[in-house]
Amino acid sequence: MVHDAIAIAVPALLGAGLALLSRCQAGKKSREETYKTRVLKHFSPVPQLLEGKAEICNLELSRVYLMIDQNYPCWVVLVPRIDGIREITELTDSEQAQLWREVSLVSKAIQALYHPDKMNIAAIGNVVSQLHVHITARLASDPSWPGPCYGAVPAKEMSRIEVEQAVFTLQKAIKG
Repeated sequence: MVHDAIAIAVPALLGAGLALLSRCQAGKKSREETYKTRVLKHFSPVPQLLEGKAEICNLELSRVYLMIDQNYPCWVVLVPRIDGIREITELTDSEQAQLWREVSLVSKAIQALYHPDKMNIAAIGNVVSQLHVHITARLASDPSWPGPCYGAVPAKEMSRIEVEQAVFTLQKAIKG
């Protein structure tokens, strides 16, 4: 009798489990597809986020900007091109993974170009809440070493030619 109940219950449970797994995989697939559709071609970062920056390039998820500040050898900001996002946790799992792939890609390009003493990577957002990630090549000789560079000293603006050269060099290093 118990054997008969098990013989009936096990296939039913397996069938229900497979149906649930199928629905979860379908939900995951639709979230993955959403990642591609949420990235905006005509993305507009908040104006504060653009102050003192020059656009370097677009990656699959993020737009990359150069901070125009001679105090630091290379300071870039990645901004996921999805409107209304304030926290990394608001990104889907695949968007989060893509963001970290892009952070890694840009960080490695910066390390190869500038050979910093330390790479700082941060998503703070207390001043500008739109999600963005700072990647800063730090040198022991920079004016705020070893402290944080965010607002530590007034920015020293780069010339137009210096900005263009830095953007070109970074584009080449990042995009290959």
